[in-house]
Amino acid sequence: FPPLEDDPLFRDGGPALLPFLPPGGEPACCRGAVLVCPGGNYEFLHPREGAPIARYFAEALSLRAYVLRYRLLPRHSLHQAHDDLRRAVQYARTTANGGPVLAIGFSAGGHLIATGCAMIGVPAAAGRPSGGEGGGGEGGGGE
Repeated sequence: FPPLEDDPLFRDGGPALLPFLPPGGEPACCRGAVLVCPGGNYEFLHPREGAPIARYFAEALSLRAYVLRYRLLPRHSLHQAHDDLRRAVQYARTTANGGPVLAIGFSAGGHLIATGCAMIGVPAAAGRPSGGEGGGGEGGGGE
């Protein structure tokens, strides 16, 4: 594992997708993509729950895999983290060659995915309290 100061999950540069591609680039046998959401109590992203998992899917199973660096509490809201997840799924779908997108998460990352799935079909602004959620200030997305 890289030192924490070199780990891209520990940089506060906003949301990002870290790609892990199968050896040789394009998978020869499979369609689909995997999105990995590390846990960390919504306060950090655990390094052992990101790259090693995505690398396994890419190298052993020949699937495109991505680690999502989502925005964290208390600086950002849970709604912003959901926006990050939604955008990551949209991007993964563009690379999945018509196959499914699997989202796998650990602890807070699993919660993010589960609550994100529960909100499918709910308009983006529905149910958002005016003061945000999770201590992150105004909770509107896309900020």
